[in-house]
Amino acid sequence: MARQHTLTTKASRRSPTPGGNSTSKEEGTHDDSQGSDDQDTIKLAKAMMESSKKRREAKRKAIELEHGKRVIKTRANITKLMDNEKQKSAPLGAQDLFTAANSKEGLLNAARLTKLSINVRKAQLERLASLMKKRSMLETTIIANIRAMETAYFDCSDEITVICKGRLEDLR
Repeated sequence: MARQHTLTTKASRRSPTPGGNSTSKEEGTHDDSQGSDDQDTIKLAKAMMESSKKRREAKRKAIELEHGKRVIKTRANITKLMDNEKQKSAPLGAQDLFTAANSKEGLLNAARLTKLSINVRKAQLERLASLMKKRSMLETTIIANIRAMETAYFDCSDEITVICKGRLEDLR
């Protein structure tokens, strides 16, 4: 029942009085409530935008922090792997040679490590040679394509120039 009263009150504020003029008291309350409603809406919208901005900023910072941690961890893992590979393929030091010379097992192990490092270096050189060959072929292909594009561009440019000159003469 109170709800109906509120609705009729709002409706009565909107509808003119039977004399055609609404009282100034009713207009003043309507304008004041409308103005405060607009201000409340604006404040609410600003608060929502500010909280949304804070949430986005917090998410962005969390993502940046996580990315930084991953970068550091990945770099550490790469460094660790590279150090391990260097140790595996490192040439034998004087102490290792001395130990290897004093025992048959050490001598066999030293020979195996030397042969392994030689094989690894050969494989790396072969891979480098094949990559250089691929690079050379790609560069040749790129140069040929650039030259073909250049000639096509100049051919089209000449045609467009002729067309534009013809249209200019037609306009004159």
